[in-house]
Amino acid sequence: MLIAGVLGLFALGMLTALPAATVSAPLAGFLLLLTNVNFAMPDVMIDATVAERAKVRPELGAALQALCWGSLGVAGVPAGVVKGYLIEWYGARLLFGLAIFAALAVMVPPLGGWLGETRRAAASRKGVRAMCGEVWSHPTKKVVAASAALVGLYSISLGVLQLTVGRSHSELVDSLTLGGNFGLTTLLYLLLRRVDDCLARAAVFTFLSGVLQPYSSVLFEWAHAPAADSADLRCRSAAACAALDAAVANGTAPPPPDGSLPCGWAAAQQLPCLSPIVYTWVGVVSSATLAGGTALYATYFQTWSYRSILATSQAALFLINLLDNVFVARLNLRLGVSDVAFIFGDEVLVGVLSRLQAMPFLIYAAKLCPPSVEASMFALFMGLSNFGSAAGQYVGSALLRFFGGVEAPAFERLGAYVFTRTLIGATPILLVPLLVPRGTPQSTAAAMGARISGDVELDKLKGGEDRQRLNSSEARPAAEASSEGDCERVERTV
Repeated sequence: MLIAGVLGLFALGMLTALPAATVSAPLAGFLLLLTNVNFAMPDVMIDATVAERAKVRPELGAALQALCWGSLGVAGVPAGVVKGYLIEWYGARLLFGLAIFAALAVMVPPLGGWLGETRRAAASRKGVRAMCGEVWSHPTKKVVAASAALVGLYSISLGVLQLTVGRSHSELVDSLTLGGNFGLTTLLYLLLRRVDDCLARAAVFTFLSGVLQPYSSVLFEWAHAPAADSADLRCRSAAACAALDAAVANGTAPPPPDGSLPCGWAAAQQLPCLSPIVYTWVGVVSSATLAGGTALYATYFQTWSYRSILATSQAALFLINLLDNVFVARLNLRLGVSDVAFIFGDEVLVGVLSRLQAMPFLIYAAKLCPPSVEASMFALFMGLSNFGSAAGQYVGSALLRFFGGVEAPAFERLGAYVFTRTLIGATPILLVPLLVPRGTPQSTAAAMGARISGDVELDKLKGGEDRQRLNSSEARPAAEASSEGDCERVERTV
């Protein structure tokens, strides 16, 4: 965590201090990568701790995830409120500067001794080569490391392929992307099933559920209004465009850039033209629904089976996403629903349903992590989830190229694209009975169908002596008690 804090401090300091003209795209990408490392390292450690505790106290698995994600959503609300205004008034540089304090905060727990770590003398004398050798000689660690390497190499290769030859050989790249996604799925399953078949199927579902959700920014491009100082004039009013034409004719204003969209074309067609401030508040609503959806799941839905909640939420998301076609066809205006009200309502519904869909995954992923590799396995789960979403964007781009014409200024086939994307997004429902573990958040890994013993995790966390002392000091006196409450305590102890 100290290393992560130093890297974040360096990267954000550079992004804040360097003149924009001196920051090339590769340098900016590298510095932003370091800022991701800044919070990814402690994030993985938190995930590992939650994964360990969830196996020892499976009945609290949902509450642990609710604590983490609810906190993220609550903290995101005030950040979402101010960031849009700060960007509009002062630019992105101020946000990078303020984020330095977040990078420094990562360093507080290790410097303050809050982590309760003890340095093991034997481990401290081991070299990097010896420690890596232990990983590749351990049957479980070896499989998890190989799976992580496979996913990492494929994701980097796919990104490079898309960036380098994606435009010139789009059909070939699309075919390679689709084939590679399912090839990765097969190899990943064959690798992880050597640890546990239930674990392997859950990992495959994590990736495929993202791949089968085609996504692109075309709806945002169609609906948003450029900033006030932008050269993009498509959302200007007729009066503003007339004034601009007069200023250009008099030589008091520069002409619009070549190739830009006609002034006022979007406003003339009654397209949404939603301002950046609207999208700022959409981000606030997103953070609020993150917290609200988490609380809703922990309160009312954690007794549902994983398969039931995932299938139900996915079906509901399919129905909500059909409303995008109403938005594109401008039927909401005919029904008397403004664009702002529509997009906020859609964000609330999609946000809550997405959280109801994500919570079961987070809980069963934590419980399925094998002992001694909790951090690595949970990181792999989250990596597959994030990469699956990125792969879904590649699928969305391929779908755009397939339809053609889904581009500015006319967006002629936007409705057909949105409808097809929505239909494809319903297909993960078919995978739920095949790949999602059975059981509920209260179930142990063994009850979910995994070959992971709860005693193994208990021994790992508490140690053999602690467990023996637990049995002798608590179980025996509790067993002598006669009340029903004490009997329940004995059951929990056992």
